[in-house]
Amino acid sequence: MFNNDFGIGYNLAGELVPLFKEQLLNCKVNKNETVVIFSDSMTNPHYPSGIMGAAREIGCDVFQISVPYFTKEKRKITRAYGDDVVPNKGPLEAMQAADIVFDVSTIGWLYSHVHNEILKSGTRVLMVAHPPDILRRLLPLEEVKIKTVNGANVLQQGKKIRMTSEAGTDLTFDKTNRKALAQYGAADEPGRWDNWPSGQVGCAPLENSAEGVLILDVGDIILRLRRYVSAPIRCEFKNGKMISIEGGLDAFMLREYMQEWEDEKAYIPAHIGWGTEHRAVWIELALPGDGGVMDAESYYGDVLLGMGANYFIGLGGENVTSAHIDFCLRNHNFWVDDLQVLEKGSILPKDLK
Repeated sequence: MFNNDFGIGYNLAGELVPLFKEQLLNCKVNKNETVVIFSDSMTNPHYPSGIMGAAREIGCDVFQISVPYFTKEKRKITRAYGDDVVPNKGPLEAMQAADIVFDVSTIGWLYSHVHNEILKSGTRVLMVAHPPDILRRLLPLEEVKIKTVNGANVLQQGKKIRMTSEAGTDLTFDKTNRKALAQYGAADEPGRWDNWPSGQVGCAPLENSAEGVLILDVGDIILRLRRYVSAPIRCEFKNGKMISIEGGLDAFMLREYMQEWEDEKAYIPAHIGWGTEHRAVWIELALPGDGGVMDAESYYGDVLLGMGANYFIGLGGENVTSAHIDFCLRNHNFWVDDLQVLEKGSILPKDLK
């Protein structure tokens, strides 16, 4: 969630009610459903209040669950993913009984067993972790949904992925029998998870399949570090793992981050795909505030490559670890089997544009 300076003199929650009501309706919420707001002790309190007001206007039953921000065990790196961030009783049972969960928490539970069990029960989950202006700018759009779903259908049917660039990337993956996930910013079907805002196609490649070289070029993004690359980074992959990280200061920072996990599973690719949101702004991450993550991930024609945790029902991944980091890459070529999807960051197939 964005900054934690929660002023009490101005009722932002009231201003947010129309925005959240529109999004609830985008998620096909009706008056006969139960909405759960999932938060933690670091959540901006205006968000649960705004969602609660919106749900009440629709006529839903609505209540809030809040869990501690701190986990039982101290961690060297904060905002990790894993199973120790959400209790497996109480919150799990309450969210399984709901129709939809609005996740406004700041903890990393996407790749947890609890989250997967909630989705298996048929509850839909929407992650909401951006400032209001970005949420409003990137409300779900039917045009984005169509090309994202079409892209996921293409990726679903494919087996092999290859990505290249003029900077020197030449990296391949095998995704045989793995699911493809369409993210378009709305949890509008039973058991569906999404992130508002979002516009991206992705899959979890087989964990032992990555082979080749990845070049993070100038202007690419190391998302967890909120860092735009200033000099090329060369990463080599062999037998499904990243085995080297070479370059200047940016490479040093990335190596340090990866080493701090003390976990070989951090070096396994988690997910791979491309952005479909033409309204996303590449430079948003560099602007004041805590927004811009989903602008980078969803940027039209970029490649999103995640590392580490991918144990998630929507992807079908099997890598269980607390580590996760994402790379957002421009100007790449991208193939699914023999179909070229991207050429230097431009989407080629007409039904995917």
